[in-house]
Amino acid sequence: MFRSAASDWASIFRGRTELKELCKTYGQQSKRSASDALSDGRWLGEKTEYLLRLQWWWDWNHIDRWSAPSAEMALSFGHSPSPSPTMPADVIDNLERLLPLLDPAKDKLFAGEILRRLERFKDAEECFHADRVARAEWRTVLAKLSASKVSCIVELPMPEWGAAGNFSVK
Repeated sequence: MFRSAASDWASIFRGRTELKELCKTYGQQSKRSASDALSDGRWLGEKTEYLLRLQWWWDWNHIDRWSAPSAEMALSFGHSPSPSPTMPADVIDNLERLLPLLDPAKDKLFAGEILRRLERFKDAEECFHADRVARAEWRTVLAKLSASKVSCIVELPMPEWGAAGNFSVK
């Protein structure tokens, strides 16, 4: 039992050291990206790989988000309002490799969104309906987008401050 706890602690410490090194090497100051870290293949711990693949996905989405329609607009068209640019092969590969690294209990929204972007709509819709963690409004609209076979990046409704400091969604 002591060996197991000690090895778990060593694994956590090694993971933190790995992440510290990653931040130094691939941080904003270095102008290198998460995809650079993965292609270098220096950090292959599962937790670190998960974080790098997630960051790469978010970096790519950030670029695509500049021209993203609102979810409401995409739904009103019933398809992507403008042709979605084809995802590069390396981004598709990253998403395929990220999927099995997700925690099935906690990451249903992420899994659903990845599946929707990969145009695996039925599986995506199932993930959104099974999720109990993410905002209900988001799960609903993403499930509707999947049912309508819309795979483009969309802007989701953001909560706003309401009376007495409560969030409300417009």
